[in-house]
Amino acid sequence: MADIGSVLGGWRSSRLIKRGVAVGRARKMAMLACAVCALPVAGRHVCFEPLAGGGGDRPGPVAAHQGFFRKSLRLCRRICFPAGAAGSIVGLGGFSGALGGVLMSLYAANVLQAIGSYTPIFIFASLAYLLALLVVHLIVPRYAPATGFTSN
Repeated sequence: MADIGSVLGGWRSSRLIKRGVAVGRARKMAMLACAVCALPVAGRHVCFEPLAGGGGDRPGPVAAHQGFFRKSLRLCRRICFPAGAAGSIVGLGGFSGALGGVLMSLYAANVLQAIGSYTPIFIFASLAYLLALLVVHLIVPRYAPATGFTSN
């Protein structure tokens, strides 16, 4: 499913670009579609919380995650930063993801200790993609090369 999400995310934005949509807008629209496809994470869990098991029965959000991830990498590599800075930017993204994992673990532990339910955790997880897209849009409202980076 991750492979399918990766391909469909790129296909969707490429199709929009061919129809005349600006590159930045097309890529953000593809990211929005992926973020919306991740929303069922909460709905499935909330409806079936007593039966919650492994994640293998929820392939759509896996594809949505991969599509979103690929579009976010494309944002760094092809549009905003020169080739020499892309590794550093992706490294900062990886660090941010790891830090987010630590913070999410603390949040989950506190929620489970306080109310004993996974529901708020899954609701946050499903909304995280929309929040991430909002942050991307606030940081990069228009796709333009960043200044101040030098390639060595």
